[in-house]
Amino acid sequence: MECPVCTNAMTTRTNGGITVDVCEGGCGGIWFDRYELMRVDETHESAGERLLEVERDEGLDVDLS
Repeated sequence: MECPVCTNAMTTRTNGGITVDVCEGGCGGIWFDRYELMRVDETHESAGERLLEVERDEGLDVDLS
């Protein structure tokens, strides 16, 4: 899958039984499929903690407008 923001190749990351696509080394974006976000969005759900560690390219200029 290609990142819709920076066109970097996205990779998959599995944590806590949830597999998401991440833009590792690009903009650091995360693509959640249906219902995945609901499984990590509460403070008592620790599966999302590792997703905060996606490596980003700090020199990448992304237009978020």
